Amino acid sequence: MNPLRIRRRFLKSMRQIRPRVKRYLVENPWASFILGFQILLLVGVGLLSVESYSPAGSELANGFAIGAYFSLVIGVILQLISHKRRGRLQLQLQLTPFMRDGEEARNDYEKKGERGR
Repeated sequence: MNPLRIRRRFLKSMRQIRPRVKRYLVENPWASFILGFQILLLVGVGLLSVESYSPAGSELANGFAIGAYFSLVIGVILQLISHKRRGRLQLQLQLTPFMRDGEEARNDYEKKGERGR
């Protein structure tokens, strides 16, 4: 395959992916912190691997590891908050069938339960 053609395909796929990634990060603010955690951790590992070339490598890697840890903690806390909010919404959506014609919905539910036994 022609290298120019491969490059065009790659750039086209990147243009299609970019808006989806942006939308995902806007809808899930915690994801950017967890992504940051992964990047900082990889940079720290890279610094530790070249520690023999630089004596300050381990101190710098330690700083990146601490930053990565805080980024992970913030991301997990934001994810828990988001999960709690969505959980309340899903609970409300699950209860709505029982709110329609109360007795009729309850009878439908009980009939389904009897069939399963």
